[in-house]
Parts: sequence; structure tokens; C-alpha cells
Amino acid sequence: MPLSLVPYTSSWTKAAQAFNRRLIDAQAPIDFHLCEEASAVQYLVVDGEDVRGGCLADIEAGRVGAQTAEIISIQSPLSEGLFDPKYAGVSLWMVREIVRRWPNSYSIGMGSLNRPYPRLLRALRWKVATVPFYFRVLHGGRVLRSMPSLSQKKGARLAGSIPVLPSIAFNLLHGWRGRRWTGGRVAGLETVSSFSAKDTTAWDRATHLTFGVSRDSAVLNRRYREEMTDHGGVTFARFDGGFLVLKITRFTNHRHFGSLRVATWADGLAEPGKEASLVTGAEELATSMKADLLITNQLYEPIQRVIQERGWLSHPSNFLLAVPPSLTDMVEPATSHVTRRDGDGLVNL
Repeated sequence: MPLSLVPYTSSWTKAAQAFNRRLIDAQAPIDFHLCEEASAVQYLVVDGEDVRGGCLADIEAGRVGAQTAEIISIQSPLSEGLFDPKYAGVSLWMVREIVRRWPNSYSIGMGSLNRPYPRLLRALRWKVATVPFYFRVLHGGRVLRSMPSLSQKKGARLAGSIPVLPSIAFNLLHGWRGRRWTGGRVAGLETVSSFSAKDTTAWDRATHLTFGVSRDSAVLNRRYREEMTDHGGVTFARFDGGFLVLKITRFTNHRHFGSLRVATWADGLAEPGKEASLVTGAEELATSMKADLLITNQLYEPIQRVIQERGWLSHPSNFLLAVPPSLTDMVEPATSHVTRRDGDGLVNL
């Protein structure tokens, strides 16, 4: 029978669960499945009475080109073609059908350019851009002692045991890399319990952005307060000309971060020309929260430029943004605003 893309209603629960069992039995190379129960944001590819694939399709308000529009985030695509060659065309059909219905589609996250889904999107002529990963060391000693990639090296471990010196060394390193920086402290920086409309006017004034999910106060409060299962450690802050969202996570024996206290700069925007206050504000806020390390993914070029001028370090990124051919003439990566919260990155750092 011909394939169909349908919302995941309760009538499809048993078929979706059967699909998940087939994935598990075939030991398909994935670490997620379809929802076990009906979901308002999940769509299924069905073949008669059977489910052959599916994905999350979250519809939100946003900006595309110079227009305000609904944009659709495609996440966690699955296909029976992962383990049965008979259904190898399901993924291709699903992506094309989604874009046919919702031309303002995009995907974010995806792990790396070499994974099957990004490869499929590139074959379909989607524009795929890497969202750079940046970090700033705030407590050098703990980073040298606790980060697995460093603590396994005897010299780094010994240096990390010397009080104060590692932090001074990292500050010098950041300062040397950012020798062009001449900024000061941030005017009006303060934490707030939630955002109001006056805190997020930076989004309204960022008319030069060509792509991004809306960052008004209602969206931010919902994303970081109402929808997060664990919103502990999330801090909202305002400053003169913009806003910030940081999340503190205390890791324990993490494969990348060891037992560090890491601040994720999860969101934030500044009025044009005030990007320096945004970056410095993130540093000040993370320091006040006693973070050892401050990390972020940033695509918007003015923010990247200030980060580089501040001497932050970078590392190869596994975080991608992809838009379909219908948007490539309107969307430029350098003027796009996306964060890890647009995917599932606050969970899967």
C-alpha cells in the first residue's frame, strides 16, 4: 500500500509499539524509539495498518528570511529501513513529504555530518551548517584535575594540584587569544525569576536575523520553566539591551566533563551592537554561579566574533543546523540564531 504521514493518535499506539519491538529485536543502531504512547508532536509513516517510521515535528513561531512564520523542527527520525532493506526508501519519502506539507522545516543537532540522517539531508540538497562549539575555563585547577581528556595526563594532573596557578594560566591564555578585547563590566546585569516582555525586546529588534525560533518572553518561560522535566539550575538574567539563560549542571564521572560544574549558555540575545555585553554577561553570570567551565554553541556571526575577541577556545562541534532547498535562498547561517535548546542538547550535552 502507499505510504502515508499521519499524526500519532491513540489508534496507532499498538502499531507504534510493534515497530519499536522490531527495532529492538533487529538491534538497529539507534539510541531512541518512537513514543510508546500517542504524542501530539510525533508523526508516523504508515503502510496500511503497520508503522514503518516516524519523527517528531514540533511547530513553533519563528523567523524565516524577513518574515514571521511557523517553522517546524524535525527531530529523531526513524525508519524500518534501518534494519530491513525492503523499506530503505521510507526515510527519503518521509523527509520529502514533511517538506511538502511544511516548507519551513529544519533539523538541528544530529550528532555529526557522517551520520545517516545528515547524509540523507545533504543528498536531498539541504543546506547543512555546523554550529560552532566554544568554551571558557573559569576554574583552571578543577578543569585540569577533573576533565577526563586532561586528568589522564600526568603533567596536567600535577599542574591542577597547584592552587590558583592553573586559573591564572587559563586567564592569561584567554587574554592572549583575545588581545583585541577592550570591554568592561555589563550594565544592568541581574537575575530574574521569569522573563517579561520588556526583558526580551532584543528579539523584536533583531530584524536582521534570517532564521530562528521566536525568543519572546512567553516562549522562553515555557521552554525553560514549564516544559523542562528538570529545570533546576536554570537561571534567567537581563541586562541593558538583552537577556541570558544559563543552566548549571554538576556532572559526576561524565565521559567528557568528569565531575565538573559546567555552565551551559543555553540562550540569549542582544540588541544589535550590544553583543559584547551578552558575551561578558554570560561570563560574569557563570562565574557568580561558581561554574568551572562555560560552554555554548553559537551560529550568529556577531556573537561568534565577540566570543573570539574574548579569547574563548573552540572544539569540533557535533551540533548541526539543516534547512531544505526551499529556504536556502532566504536563510544564511551567519544571520541565524539557534541554540542547543532548539534540539535536545540540554539533555544530551
